[in-house]
Amino acid sequence: MLGIGLVGVLLAGCVAGPDRGLGPTPQPGTEQPGATPLSSATSSPTTTASSSSGSATVGPYDFRPLPEYTGPQPLPASDGKPMLWPLETDVSVTDYSGYRESYPRYGFLDVTGKLVIPQRYESYQYCSDDSGRPVLLIANRGGDARGEVFDLSGKRLAKLPTERGDCAGPSYVITTNDGLDEASTQADVQNGLLELATGKWLIRPIKGRQLTSLRPGLINVTEPKGEYFLNLNSGRKVRHPGWVTWGSSLAAGESRLPARTKRDGGKVGLLDLDGHWMVAPTSEDVRDDGGGVTVLQRGDEDYVLIDKSGRQLPGTWSQVDEVLGSEFGFDYGPVLGYLVTGGTGQALFTADGREVIAPGLGGITCESDAGGACTFSPDVGDDQLVNLPEGTASPLPSGFSRAISAGFLGSARPNDEDSDDRILALTTGITIETIPGSVCAGAGPAFVHCGSETGPGVVIDAHGPTALASVSPLIDPAAGETRYYQATTAKFAGIVDASGAWLYRQSSYLRLED
Repeated sequence: MLGIGLVGVLLAGCVAGPDRGLGPTPQPGTEQPGATPLSSATSSPTTTASSSSGSATVGPYDFRPLPEYTGPQPLPASDGKPMLWPLETDVSVTDYSGYRESYPRYGFLDVTGKLVIPQRYESYQYCSDDSGRPVLLIANRGGDARGEVFDLSGKRLAKLPTERGDCAGPSYVITTNDGLDEASTQADVQNGLLELATGKWLIRPIKGRQLTSLRPGLINVTEPKGEYFLNLNSGRKVRHPGWVTWGSSLAAGESRLPARTKRDGGKVGLLDLDGHWMVAPTSEDVRDDGGGVTVLQRGDEDYVLIDKSGRQLPGTWSQVDEVLGSEFGFDYGPVLGYLVTGGTGQALFTADGREVIAPGLGGITCESDAGGACTFSPDVGDDQLVNLPEGTASPLPSGFSRAISAGFLGSARPNDEDSDDRILALTTGITIETIPGSVCAGAGPAFVHCGSETGPGVVIDAHGPTALASVSPLIDPAAGETRYYQATTAKFAGIVDASGAWLYRQSSYLRLED
């Protein structure tokens, strides 16, 4: 289990599968997997299917070739509106001592599959409107280059006066001063608020002034003598008595924020947007991920959950672990729920505070790469697969005990609970054998990564091993869900769909000089 920590305590219907004889025949030019069996003695048996059960078993070397690539394909967003999709490649950088290293650089494809922004940016972020739909992209090049702002068709709207910028809704950008390092303090921060349409300062950058976007159109302004909320739509300022904790934001419908009584410490409570304490500042620490629940630490191994109305949820806990979804850009995945442990046992809540599993009914395991899939072993009854954020539950099939993701289950190898003997694809009912010693992890809902010290690593989909070398989820910012996948092979890198078909690819040997 993995999460983002609170001061050292918060961590973190089936169809028949294809038979080998029915699989696709490699065509000239079709990319084949780079991995090969270690020897004829260790290669997998021929795929066998059971007509009586409607299931199939696929061996660990039954690779399927990727579909032919016929050129860039459309990459629509879930809502049919404009979108930019990141495309990653490596850049070779030489430092002052002559040592060369490679770092990722990002360009962007539009919904037609065309590369509309070159691959030269080291970081990026999407900026949303009041509805929560992304409408802008801020891309930062690093070095001495100034940050840039694009609409989601790829048109550049502005070049910032500083190297970096952060979102403040669809009309403004928070600029950040350059040159901050690990030794810098809050007094060194020098943020400004730039209006995109005019290029003029709404708030000028002054040393010691820090601006934090809480949601589109609402920012928190920190100055040496205190803080205030600023509504960018109405111009209303609301001074408040606290110091909003770093990284805080407001989800839709939320109206409270964690804050400290001192800029560099003090107790923690919850502020409302009228500038009053909704929950008195009596706690030691806080965690708020904008999902609807705030975790307050009242003492050593003493945590409580607060919902968005400020109400404390039942129970006190000695440990709170966040259950995370797929990674989103440069951030950890969204918080889908909370696995809590206390004197009454374990319990599971959704991110908005709905109880999924009541305390003390059995053991719960939510793994870090499972994308919100958990296993529940009740004190009475069969083990279950529980999926967040929905909170739905279903019995685990016999012989499978681990949730790799919402679409895949794992079976521990005898006498080795840390490795996977077999994987079950829930959408097809196919069982995939693994190489001895394989440790597998989810890569979005459609793929699984398996690594082994005794054989090559492999990417598995619902039909068995694929010719992909690596794959990672590509989140649709409009929906917050996996839409496509970043993928590589020995020869190519690009974007594929859930079937492994290339939507855009380039040579994996491409290197850019910074």
